[in-house]
Amino acid sequence: FSVANPRCYAIGSSGIPLPYNNVKIIDSDGNSLSYGQPGRLFITGPCMMNGYFGREDLTSQVLIKDNNGVVWYDTKDYAFVDPNGNLFVLDRATRPVEINVNGTREKVQLLDIVEKIKINPYIKICKLSNYEDYIVLHLVIDEFAEVSYEEAIESITNTIKENLEEKYWPHAINVLETLPRTQVGKVDYKKMEEDTKEICLTKGYLSDKKLVVINNLSKAKKVKRIQRVV
Repeated sequence: FSVANPRCYAIGSSGIPLPYNNVKIIDSDGNSLSYGQPGRLFITGPCMMNGYFGREDLTSQVLIKDNNGVVWYDTKDYAFVDPNGNLFVLDRATRPVEINVNGTREKVQLLDIVEKIKINPYIKICKLSNYEDYIVLHLVIDEFAEVSYEEAIESITNTIKENLEEKYWPHAINVLETLPRTQVGKVDYKKMEEDTKEICLTKGYLSDKKLVVINNLSKAKKVKRIQRVV
């Protein structure tokens, strides 16, 4: 669908659409978004399949015809297009979650929050997940970071404080050697959700504390050490 080339290249981008292909980004209400605004990625063009062979049920879930008769493929990805037309696929699309924020229910998009966290140079990869009203940040520290573990954690927590309102701070930071993976090497979101629930149900944890660091670098199945940061 898209390709990067030396004359139009941006780090982290999957390139620009090939000729006759088109892209649109929509929000959770189905409204089209503009450049630089992340949302659900839809694509169309001659590169697109006609459908899943013999599976009209699956086809109807991903091929959507708009009011002009154009058929779009719902990639189920979360992405944005920069002002130069470069496509950035950020993650798998997820619905906003509803959490308790200062006594009121508020819908938040975890993918937008994690984008403001992963800019930290000492983070190799990170994902956010939630259990009820509690948000957990799962992260792997870059093994090439020329700082100590303590310095990396301090830098990451400072990035969170500087780029997010306190109400969006993760309750816990789960530091791992690697994110849980499926047999084909993709992030195992189901296992990550299970780990999030386990963390949130740890005795004495469910509280209003924020940025609690959980050191799981020993690969132990259970929480080895919980360190209060703030």
